Amino acid sequence: MLRFFMAACAALFVASSATATTLSANLQGDNEYTIYMSTDDGTAGTEFGSGINWSIMGSHAIALTPGVTNYLHVYVYDVGPPLAGLLGEFTLSSTDFEFANGSQTLLTGDSALRVSQTGWENYVATNNVAPHGGHLWGWRADDEISDDAFWVWNGGSASGAENFFSAEIAYVGDTQLLPDSPAAVPLPASVLLLGGGLGALVVARRRRRAV
Repeated sequence: MLRFFMAACAALFVASSATATTLSANLQGDNEYTIYMSTDDGTAGTEFGSGINWSIMGSHAIALTPGVTNYLHVYVYDVGPPLAGLLGEFTLSSTDFEFANGSQTLLTGDSALRVSQTGWENYVATNNVAPHGGHLWGWRADDEISDDAFWVWNGGSASGAENFFSAEIAYVGDTQLLPDSPAAVPLPASVLLLGGGLGALVVARRRRRAV
């Protein structure tokens, strides 16, 4: 009975502390894009979406690695005129993580999104070209992303057929959830209720045996 109680408590504890933070992305790239999540700003990371048509908005999501800084990476490749532009909105599902702008939302055009033409390195500020479309791409008459999002490309000019975009996602949650200090996390009410009920069963069983 005691073993069962300990196992049940452990299962509920893990379930309560393992809720993952999810990043959701709505974006389009001119002409093609691939989106990744990484724990190293110098490597692409895990691919979780792509698109091959600049006029179609893609929607993707991925769970972040808990307890550490994550990096959103988007590679954009242009097959026509060398623009390699990106338009998008990215959101986090919890306050355990935040972008460099201090919030759970990042729009293209925000300074928290940076870009490189040489790979996952040497990032600079993006060049904000046109709000929510406009310019070469036309205005998007929908609500898939905020009107405040900008088409962006590399910081220097429109030159370059590929761009590497990066945004830091810092872990700011309760450090008591980290693996090295699980004992510091208060037990959820469900565990306490389960413990009380199982304890009562143990006492009752012992009384019956004594009788």
